Amino acid sequence: GDIFGSADSQNILALCYLAEGAILEGEAILEQTALNLQGNELHPVYIRNRVNIVQAYIRQRQFDKCLEVVEDLQIPIEFCK
Repeated sequence: GDIFGSADSQNILALCYLAEGAILEGEAILEQTALNLQGNELHPVYIRNRVNIVQAYIRQRQFDKCLEVVEDLQIPIEFCK
C-alpha cells in the first residue's frame, strides 16, 4: 500500500483522539507514524505529523518537547528552499 496515504490516515485518527481528550493515545499514534515515515522527513505528511505532535505536547504543557520537534524540523525545512 501507499505509506503516505496510510500515514496521513493515522495522522487524522490521532487528531480525532486529541480532539476527544485522549492525548496519550493520540501521541502514541503520531510517534509510531513518524517512525513509519523515517527517511521521508521532507514529505508533507511527515511535517504535518510533527505539527500534530507539537499540538499534543502543548496540550500536555510539555514545551521542551515542542522545542525539540521544532528544532528537528528546521533541518529538513532548510532543504525545501
